[in-house]
Amino acid sequence: MYLKRLDILGFKSFPHKTTISFAEGMTAIVGPNGCGKTNILDALRWVLGEQRPTLLRGGKMEEIIFSGTRDLKPLGMAEVTLSIVNDNGVLPVDYNEVQITRRLFRSGESEYLLNKVPCRLRDIIDLFADTGMGAHSYSVIQQEMIESVISDKAEERRFLFEEAAGITKYKHRKRAALRKLEATEQDILRLNDIYSEVKTRVNSLYRQHKKAERYQRLRDTVRAWDLYLHARRLQTLTDQRRELQAQADRLTAERLQKQTRLDEVSSRLEDERRELLDLERRLSELNSAIHELSEQAHTAEREISVLNEKRNNAAALIQKNERDIEQLRERSGQLTDQEAELNAELEQLRAEAQKIEDELSAAERRQGEVDAQLLEARKAREAAQQDLLELETRLSSGKAEESSLREQETELGRMVEETAQRLAAAQEREGALMRELETARKSLDELTAERREKTERREELNRQIENTAEQQEALNTELAEASAAIEACQARRKLLEDMMLQYEGHETGVVTVMELRDRWPGIAGTVSDLFVPVEGMEAALEAALGDIARWLVCRDRRTAEEIIAYLRAEKRGRIGILVPGTGTIAPAVKRPELDLPEVVGWLDGFVSTADDLVPLMQAVLARTVVFREGATPDRILEHLPYGFAAVSTDGRYYSAVAVKGGSDDQLPLFRRKERLEQETAQLERLQGRYEELTRRRGQVTAELAALRAEAAELAEALENLNEEITRARERLNEKDFEHRS
Repeated sequence: MYLKRLDILGFKSFPHKTTISFAEGMTAIVGPNGCGKTNILDALRWVLGEQRPTLLRGGKMEEIIFSGTRDLKPLGMAEVTLSIVNDNGVLPVDYNEVQITRRLFRSGESEYLLNKVPCRLRDIIDLFADTGMGAHSYSVIQQEMIESVISDKAEERRFLFEEAAGITKYKHRKRAALRKLEATEQDILRLNDIYSEVKTRVNSLYRQHKKAERYQRLRDTVRAWDLYLHARRLQTLTDQRRELQAQADRLTAERLQKQTRLDEVSSRLEDERRELLDLERRLSELNSAIHELSEQAHTAEREISVLNEKRNNAAALIQKNERDIEQLRERSGQLTDQEAELNAELEQLRAEAQKIEDELSAAERRQGEVDAQLLEARKAREAAQQDLLELETRLSSGKAEESSLREQETELGRMVEETAQRLAAAQEREGALMRELETARKSLDELTAERREKTERREELNRQIENTAEQQEALNTELAEASAAIEACQARRKLLEDMMLQYEGHETGVVTVMELRDRWPGIAGTVSDLFVPVEGMEAALEAALGDIARWLVCRDRRTAEEIIAYLRAEKRGRIGILVPGTGTIAPAVKRPELDLPEVVGWLDGFVSTADDLVPLMQAVLARTVVFREGATPDRILEHLPYGFAAVSTDGRYYSAVAVKGGSDDQLPLFRRKERLEQETAQLERLQGRYEELTRRRGQVTAELAALRAEAAELAEALENLNEEITRARERLNEKDFEHRS
């Protein structure tokens, strides 16, 4: 077994993927201080499972992720992969080459892979146990560990000797076994504590049970004495009521006499009050008339004063207006004279303005003509100067051309020959370059297409990973909901079982008898167990039966009398019993026809029971009609004879002399067994659903791990392709530059 390759990406000072190959023999890594040599050793120790950041020269594990530089952004993940050749089978796996990968994300999430398959840290530690390799083995030695080897302290050398001797694995197992034994001892202590606590509670509950039985006996005794005392009290109150009634009759007669006298006095007082009211009304009318006259006099005086003041103000205003009118007449004459003068000046100014405008138009026309003539003259002068300059240039250059043409003719001949030679060589070189350039472009296109395909595949994998992660999250949510539903269903089923077992809702006597029912073979059961309504009729049946719903059914009178005698002797409560075999039981022989939309039907048609109990059930329920919830029973009651009743599907009961209804916080007495069966079936469905969701979550988790592994491989392949594309572009640019030059 020896190291083959170490791949580092994002670990400490390696932002780009770096591959270090280890050939057979000795491999040395050299370099200046700070180049990252020790980081390679840290990567080896880290991928083998090191968990202490201090041994990796850091304060916390997240510091090993590349934190970025001025030119490079920080990375979000560190990954190290170690490839080991296992030809000799030193590692206990069926592979000739073993690949160990460890990833760490900035979120703190860590992943371990063994041959690209997700695994645990414990799997990697167990894999290298007793092989001489590992995060703390003697095969990976740092500089400070050398001091421990040559130290004179036996404790510091003992670890390396134990690792070399191959007993480290057994020491780990021993420590794990000791930890399990300690945990087991703690569990036993906890169980003993729980047992002691439960035993104390059981003893307490037993004492409470005895107290409750004693309380029931005392309560029955107190109830009997209460009935006796209330009967005596009722007799006493009846005698007192007779005496008080006689006194009340006597006082009533006296009150009538005094009331008559009081009416006479009240009549005389009322006459005197009417006379007094008439006098007060006349006095009030006189006072009102005097007050009105006084008000009128004051009003007239105020009006006279106001009119005098208005007259004085009007006279002063008239004088002022006359003076203003005179002044306005003088001002009007002055304004008329000024208007005439201004009109004359305005006419004169208009004439002068028209004359100035005519002169300005003529001047502008003359200015335009002069400007045009000046522009033409300037153009003509510039053209003449240009012609003169060209003639002088042609004259001077013609003389020089004559002498240089002869020299150029000789030089051009020589250049033509050299150019022909270079052109032939260039054409040959251009052909070779074009072929190399075409090959490089084709290779670059192939690499680009492959990168595009892998990029698309990686994006598709990322989408699949996101969808799979969402599915996993949704499955986790569904599993939590299913678990909660299972717990709720189990709680409901347990509640129904306890209610059925303890006969909750029944009287104490019924509970006592049903616990000892083996003593009396004639017990058929409770009414709530024997009368089974259809779905939705539970509340109607319980309301119609009333207290009978909590009674017992016995098949003969003798059993019923024995039960009552036992309860009376033991003072275990009261009980109601129906005996179907007593006398003649017949249902209502004639029921009214109720053709009403709110009527559902007769109650005995919605209840089933044993064949021998059908007459009893009909005798109890055949005179009760059922109507819909929310409807009023007024029209129904009008058609029902005496002794009949109506009940709604939500439990409102109506008869000729009684109305019963309301709500009950207990579960209905009827159909408890059916509800228990429904809850059991529902629990089985929920458990099946939970197992299916668990299986699906396992599949989705496996798919997610496979997708992430494939994504990691694609990322590695894309990185290699990017490097190849970079090299191909460099070659293409070199060939293109050679071709252009």
